[in-house]
Amino acid sequence: MINNINEVEAVWLLVTLFAVVVTLDNLNDAGQSWRAVRHTGRTRDVQARANVRREAIGLVINLALLTLVIPALFRPGDTPMSFPVLVLMLVPIGMALNSYLDRRTRKTIAGLV
Repeated sequence: MINNINEVEAVWLLVTLFAVVVTLDNLNDAGQSWRAVRHTGRTRDVQARANVRREAIGLVINLALLTLVIPALFRPGDTPMSFPVLVLMLVPIGMALNSYLDRRTRKTIAGLV
């Protein structure tokens, strides 16, 4: 049972959940883009499938990071802020930022074609 969540655990959980939501939304967008171009030429199809694959891998990584956060919520005691915990918080932020920038690039390219 979750008895209490300290500030570090709360931020860690929220950051990781945010990254999962962003990446899931961008995976959906990449999938829609792939479905829109899959019969318009081999080059577009390959690039669109690569976009879907990249977002799917990012989602798996973020979900794996979430599996590190959840057990911390159920163990007794507080998780102290440390360099490893900070890194584990920064990775999903970087993954979400990369996913967002990839989506923005896809939208820019779609506007040029």
